Amino acid sequence: MFYLEVTLNDRKPIPPTEIVEMPIDDFAPEPRGTSQDHDYDLFAHMDFEKEKTGDEEEEEEDLDGEPEAVVPTQLYKQTLPNV
Repeated sequence: MFYLEVTLNDRKPIPPTEIVEMPIDDFAPEPRGTSQDHDYDLFAHMDFEKEKTGDEEEEEEDLDGEPEAVVPTQLYKQTLPNV
């Protein structure tokens, strides 16, 4: 038997050379895609809309009813592979 004690010292910043950005795949469950429940990342796949002012709401109503084109963006998460 042995005893191990670990103390976290987060005062020292992580060097930028140690941080790697990994791409996150889009979440598309069946029937549209093949994503599983464990593929969902709450911090990456949840989209928030900015709060709209009264002027922006009126502009939206004046449109011809056509939805805005959604531009897909590649999402990344920062990881530390050597930890």
